[in-house]
Amino acid sequence: MGSRSRARSGVCRRWRSAGQSRRSARRRADRFLETTTGGRFGESRFREVMALVNEQEEWNRKTRDLIARTRPAPIGVNDGIPAVMLPQWHRGTEWARDAARSLYEEVRAGWTRVRPPAPASGPG
Repeated sequence: MGSRSRARSGVCRRWRSAGQSRRSARRRADRFLETTTGGRFGESRFREVMALVNEQEEWNRKTRDLIARTRPAPIGVNDGIPAVMLPQWHRGTEWARDAARSLYEEVRAGWTRVRPPAPASGPG
């Protein structure tokens, strides 16, 4: 076996070991949470919550990008920060996802009001 093959097989073993370590840590974390809370960890519910978190963060990203590229800004910092941070405390809920979407829609509506008119085309 060449040195390249030996190196590759070592990497594979380390990756396999890392994967097993993560699974083992996850099982320990699940047991700890179940013991501490008295509840049962539900994989499907966890996936639902994470999907809501990801969707909420996507709306926040879209809002941030819209604000960043708009002059004048369609929303002030004093309005934007509370509108983003309050739903962050409720991450993973439909309410938080909907609040993030509503903020985007409101900022977008404000953007259409403050957007400068398109430049006139050249001589006609």
